[in-house]
Amino acid sequence: MTKYLYFVIIFAGVVTFFDGWCTIAITMAMSSFGGENISNIFNQLINHDLDLFSYFGLSASPLIMGIVLSFAGIGVIAAISFKYLVDKYGRRPMTLITAIGFTTFTVLTAFSPPGPDGLIYFLIMRIFSNYFLSADIVTIIMAEEAPDHLRGRLIGVVLATNAIGGIACAIIQMLGIRAPIPGAWGDYMNTWQSLFFFTIVGYIFFIPLFFFLKETKRFTAMKKYEDWRKKKGLKPKTGWFAPLKKQYARGMILGCVGGFCSSLIYFAQVTFFGIYFRQELNMSPELIGLAALPVAGAGGIGFLLA
Repeated sequence: MTKYLYFVIIFAGVVTFFDGWCTIAITMAMSSFGGENISNIFNQLINHDLDLFSYFGLSASPLIMGIVLSFAGIGVIAAISFKYLVDKYGRRPMTLITAIGFTTFTVLTAFSPPGPDGLIYFLIMRIFSNYFLSADIVTIIMAEEAPDHLRGRLIGVVLATNAIGGIACAIIQMLGIRAPIPGAWGDYMNTWQSLFFFTIVGYIFFIPLFFFLKETKRFTAMKKYEDWRKKKGLKPKTGWFAPLKKQYARGMILGCVGGFCSSLIYFAQVTFFGIYFRQELNMSPELIGLAALPVAGAGGIGFLLA
């Protein structure tokens, strides 16, 4: 373990922390709807703290939740483009672009205007946020920088910080902390808006740490090899369709199946907890934040064990 490897772990952990924060923020937002009972509506009006669905004038139904999440998922699918871009331009610059990208669009999500028209803005911000959020370039950096005998454990440590970010986000909701920025309904943002806005803190960490990040030796060697092939008039070995070659087929298929199953479970979880905590158990947003802590913590343990 070198000093630089420790730095890479810290940098990757910070990026993954805010990745986890952004991920759990949408879970908290989707679970903040109050249903249609009078006491919930009255409490929202008194506290000037509207849930996501009331804010946009939507009915809090599983169908609407599914539509919102499906639109946001477009960005996740489009994020595959980064796997080509990191091979062309390098891990280092694309790491900064994606980190700044998902932070910026997550913060902008907090400024969604109310009403049905504001929902369009919200969905667009979520698509772009998920586009940058799903790049996961720091995982590539960690895999290339870590020694063989430590690779699995170090990647697990980095991914576990995703859960820590989720826990921090849930604690903010549990404590009822709201951004002191005037919104459409009062002098403070709504709770769900505040969760998105607070990711602005990420800028303080990403930008200074970025200047100490080096390009990976693997990419540097690959780039020299590709430049040599280009001078010789040979076809490049990297490209959009390179992962579809026969020698990569087994890994691609297993990865796609695993990714599909994990996404299916995750989005089912978001929808289930949103409905169960709020409509069935009639929990307050603060109590939902508390209930989300063991869920996020279990995710971190899973990363470490894997």
